[in-house]
Amino acid sequence: MILKTFLGFLLAFAVAQAELKVSANFPNGSLGPVSRVGPLHLRIGVKGQSDQDGRNRQASWYSFRVSGVPRKAEVIIDLVDLPGEYNYKPNRGAITAETRPYWREDGKKFKWQQALGDYDSHEPKWRLRIRPRKSTFLLAHIPPYTRKQLDAVRKTVKPKVAVVGKSIGARPMELWTIDLSGGNPKAPVVWMMFRQHAWESGTSWAGDGFLRNLLPGVVWKIFPWCDPDGVEEGGVRFNKRGFDLNRNWDSPNDVAARPEILAQKSAIEAWLAKGNKIDLFLTLHNTETGEYLEGPPDSRLGKELFAVLKERTQFDPDRDYFSRMKIDAPGRANVIQWLCGTHKVEAMLMELRIANSKKLDERPSPESWSAFGAALAKQIATLLLLPQSLQ
Repeated sequence: MILKTFLGFLLAFAVAQAELKVSANFPNGSLGPVSRVGPLHLRIGVKGQSDQDGRNRQASWYSFRVSGVPRKAEVIIDLVDLPGEYNYKPNRGAITAETRPYWREDGKKFKWQQALGDYDSHEPKWRLRIRPRKSTFLLAHIPPYTRKQLDAVRKTVKPKVAVVGKSIGARPMELWTIDLSGGNPKAPVVWMMFRQHAWESGTSWAGDGFLRNLLPGVVWKIFPWCDPDGVEEGGVRFNKRGFDLNRNWDSPNDVAARPEILAQKSAIEAWLAKGNKIDLFLTLHNTETGEYLEGPPDSRLGKELFAVLKERTQFDPDRDYFSRMKIDAPGRANVIQWLCGTHKVEAMLMELRIANSKKLDERPSPESWSAFGAALAKQIATLLLLPQSLQ
């Protein structure tokens, strides 16, 4: 009894003396204002990101480290500043009751898990209760995927890498080519885009599985890292000048404002100008609760890909294959609208949800996203190679 009382006294003393430190000085880190409610109770804002007009604030990403936690102590974090704007209309934000935050102990061997806590829709805010075994833990919107992990994939798959331009922050814009055609000039050619929006790390986890499981017989052209500045610096969906990297594809080629789009656009057009083909162009994205595939109207390939993914993979669409080729306003085309309209390419966009999946009966994880990426590579190759086998 005396020992238990003494240990309780030590814990209370440690809590009273605690000085929690919060930081985001690492790749993909993002942190808003921090205030102290109590010794182990912090109020932490989501930094968010706004566009070139200072509008459309997107509070869809946070990633930070909390250190200095006393042994066996529970930390309370109120995650706030969640509402934002989308298409100039206020919304409650992407961080809701359906997108519970993730945390893990600081260390390679620890896995990300959903945090305990309650969502308050009135403010709104998340009140999280975290009891780490060690003094430091990490908190993020979804499990991050950084350049270090991409470099490990690059080392494994050994692509031919072309630097097609540089971001505003002077980081390389890379195009990877993995030619598994065996020299067949009629081999299908597939272009893929991952991480057009920095917060969408789920697309990189899917891309990881995709790249490690490419089938032979296809020429694979990959944009693996479409917003290198945003991923490194903890951005959301805009570049350093505030431009959305999946909009403005029909805008003038402004290297000062949108060098990332220009670099990718120029690489695609250079490929086509040489008489090369693109059998499928697919860009992967994450959204909170939706999951779907959209592309050209009446696309046989699009409908076949949708059907086979729905039947044979964890793809869990909330609507049928559809087309959305009407551009909202001049200068607002996304990549598939521009490709389909300007170059008549079979270009498609896929959204993968981060909230609960009925097929998985849980939220997606790095492991399930990677497994889906592997299945996606297989099904794309199978669909495109089958017509050749019948010739």
